[in-house]
Amino acid sequence: MKIIINTDGGCRFNSKDEPADASAAFVARTDDGRYLASQAALLIGTNNIAEYQGVYLAAKALPALLRKYPELATADVEFRCDAQLIVRQMNRVWAIKDPGMLRLSEQCRTALASAGRPYTFKWVPREENKEADLLCNLALDGKVKTDLFTAVPQQNKGGRATCGQLFRLHGQLTTPRPMRVDAQGYALCNGCGQPLVRCTCLVLEDLSESPILDLLAFEALEARAAESAPFSLPWDESAELEKTNGLGI
Repeated sequence: MKIIINTDGGCRFNSKDEPADASAAFVARTDDGRYLASQAALLIGTNNIAEYQGVYLAAKALPALLRKYPELATADVEFRCDAQLIVRQMNRVWAIKDPGMLRLSEQCRTALASAGRPYTFKWVPREENKEADLLCNLALDGKVKTDLFTAVPQQNKGGRATCGQLFRLHGQLTTPRPMRVDAQGYALCNGCGQPLVRCTCLVLEDLSESPILDLLAFEALEARAAESAPFSLPWDESAELEKTNGLGI
């Protein structure tokens, strides 16, 4: 079996002298079409920087992807990209003369080497890269949560994660604000309605620790749940989201 990763990047006002809002994304599937994961990110830069960022996002996500799907631990990886420049540079067909682009390509290679799986790069026409392209545009439009490695694309409902997701991500919620509680005094998730310790919302992994221009540091956080006393402290969702450095944007 093979892992197929489509990557893309885009900038709506592309200028080397005045970099603008840009986005990058990847969508991963198996070669038989099974959906695996996706991620999108916002950044400031040119189109080429965004294209490389899409590759880097996927490269840094590979270890978590292989942990999530252990049956793919021995699978080869094929990157598919509609940017000839990126494909030819990553395949070492074209020399990289620009220092910034050289740095980006080497960071991608380093991340891929740490994943420990054989990989190849293949050019595909834009018509065959529609999912990654759509995810880039949704990110620029503010319609998906960015910097989150997810099993399915996460639509942005008001730019907020649920309190249950954040509770499991960070292990605690402490900012004062009344929360709904059940008859036993357990604080309830504002998404699924279950007590926080039994929240059924998708577990989030925070990927937004480092600045985009230094490329995202990928450190998947283990979900943590309280195992002892009922947790019913008040909590302010907007303040908690600010602490996550853009988790629900």
